Amino acid sequence: GIVYTPVEVVDFIVYSVEDIMRKEFSSSLGKEGVHILDPFTGTGTFISRILQSGILSNEQIKKKFKSEIHANEIVLLAYYIACINLEAVYDDIVKENQYQPFEGIVLTDTFQLYEPESDKIANLLPDNSKRRNQQKKKDITIIIGNPPYSVHSRTSYPELDKSFKKIIIDASAARQKSSLHDPFYKAIFWASKHIKENGIVAFAVNNSWIESSIADSFRKFLFECFSIIYLVDLKGDIRKARFDKDNKTEGENIFGNKSQNGIVIAIFVRNKNYSPPASIKYINLGNELTTKDKLNKLRSLGSIKELKKHISINEIKPNLNNDWLNQRIIVPKDIFRLGNKSNVDNAIFLNFTSGIKTNRDEWAINFSKNLVVENMKRMIGNYKKVLEAPNTFSKSIRSSKHIKWDGTLETSFKNGEFSPFNTEQVQVTSLRPFVDSHVYFSKLFNNSIYRNNTFFPLNKKNHAIGIPGLGSRSNFLPLGVSEIPNYDFFDKTQFFPRYQFSSANSSGMRDGHFTDMVQLEKRSNLNPLALEKFRKKFREKSLSEDDLYYYVYALLNSEKYLQHFKTTLGKEMPPIPFVDMDVEILDFCSIGRKLFVTHTNWKEASEFKDTELFEHFLNIKETVDLTKVIKIKKSGRYFDLTYGRHTLISQIPSEILHLKYNGYSPLEWALRRSKTRDYKESGIRDDIRRYFAELGKNPNNAYISYLRKVIT
Repeated sequence: GIVYTPVEVVDFIVYSVEDIMRKEFSSSLGKEGVHILDPFTGTGTFISRILQSGILSNEQIKKKFKSEIHANEIVLLAYYIACINLEAVYDDIVKENQYQPFEGIVLTDTFQLYEPESDKIANLLPDNSKRRNQQKKKDITIIIGNPPYSVHSRTSYPELDKSFKKIIIDASAARQKSSLHDPFYKAIFWASKHIKENGIVAFAVNNSWIESSIADSFRKFLFECFSIIYLVDLKGDIRKARFDKDNKTEGENIFGNKSQNGIVIAIFVRNKNYSPPASIKYINLGNELTTKDKLNKLRSLGSIKELKKHISINEIKPNLNNDWLNQRIIVPKDIFRLGNKSNVDNAIFLNFTSGIKTNRDEWAINFSKNLVVENMKRMIGNYKKVLEAPNTFSKSIRSSKHIKWDGTLETSFKNGEFSPFNTEQVQVTSLRPFVDSHVYFSKLFNNSIYRNNTFFPLNKKNHAIGIPGLGSRSNFLPLGVSEIPNYDFFDKTQFFPRYQFSSANSSGMRDGHFTDMVQLEKRSNLNPLALEKFRKKFREKSLSEDDLYYYVYALLNSEKYLQHFKTTLGKEMPPIPFVDMDVEILDFCSIGRKLFVTHTNWKEASEFKDTELFEHFLNIKETVDLTKVIKIKKSGRYFDLTYGRHTLISQIPSEILHLKYNGYSPLEWALRRSKTRDYKESGIRDDIRRYFAELGKNPNNAYISYLRKVIT
């Protein structure tokens, strides 16, 4: 069966490689001496389709099958299925009297195969070991297939990793480079090192590297390594389509619901006779296409050769930042950035941080303050029991019924660290846009608090500007917060607080926090150099640090700014130019202040008033979980919020759904993230109605009131 890659994609790649072989090298897949390797063969689809393509004559198939086609697979079941598939295809085509085994396949991890260490299972599988050694001696012309992609892969390959780190990771200008460990990067990098001086690498692969800021050095490497690069973008990045309000192009994924990653057919051609620079040819298969549309298009067009006749090709010329698509504008070096850890003098804010990441939200986060207290008391008590009886550790780690473990807590356990429960550490958190909750704020029992203990220490007020971080899929739009922010507030969120707190007495820390016994110094987090230049630019000596803070907020929300820097935002730290405006600078700062106050004081907003017909609350029983049954019912320019046959809020302007933060409007965030959640293993429930009940309010009526305020 076809398990991994749709056959239409496989065939398109096979015929495209054949067309390129003929055009670039006056050669063919069937020519003697052209060795073909599928390094991640799965069930053997790519090799099967090469044999069935009609490109090779029967005599060429015999030659290739016996000595010039190679395949690797590490999963035992897939390995056996691939053997059966390839042998059956060969038998069906050639029809020899005697059944021929396929001896070109190796049970191996392709990356490990080319490491210098010896074959660890040679004694168990001597035939397999012999094939490994034979393959390593071959000069490979074609590498074809669908490499694995999983950003969480951390398998180690010393020689490959060393080379990859030096050439790709170390050379990247990005700060957060963890995604570069995704094996598809290594697959392309590895393949580039293992084809002949005239050869082709053709993969169906994750398309994020074409545009992402972390892949700058990777793109540069490919540009210098190959003579021609063909990119047939199949799009289908489900997360990108959801996050970016302006993105209407992604369409469905070619793998259906089996992948959320956008996909590209990438063909890298190396021709020793070419003259630099390389030619990069980008082809968009089409926008807003269904899976069926995309596969039908690939089937009907057949190959790159035919595709070029029907779809325009974009010739890409990389810029100085090694951007290929949506090339960012070059920002002068003297323009301030929102933050800059390598050069604070060039930053508006002296420091910034991610939001807190608990890695145990079901225990440490809840709308109900009482439940956070109850849950964390229970979990900390269970942790203490295990700490006092270490022999129970291995048993307790298998279940999250009593403790939710992660690597950070396991390390703390091994070091014998403990911190008793403290009610003061239950704080309000900005969980999502316009959704607040409670969190147990703890260095020990949160996975990472980053710098939030110096920005939001216990019982100290502060506020911050939050933005989607570098590499985020979401459309760029900032939002202010006045509570401890959550790591997942936006995609890869970064927060820029107004103030920072410090103390000369670090010994007064408890569980990562300053205690009330410590005298804290409250300092501005704004760069005085920026304020000085700000005053000179606008000839306003009276401009304050607050004015600068709100200037930044107004600027980041400005439609002109967002359009001008559209290709830059998300790839590098936002530039903060001091711009000429249609209003006086003090008026512009005032606009930023009003907008920030509106965003952070949304709980104090007036309630949205709908038509007189529904100017009352229905008598909804408290037993009804309104969070799970309320729906959006659209009607022309307006929409209603309904419960069954009842209308709860009517005549809501549809425009409010167009304002998107991280993929959703404020109302959609309120509806999505406030739904009651039940965690089966721990038995914990997270129900926003308990939050309202603890305030002495009717839960469902208060919930509707909350939604009305968000609408306003």
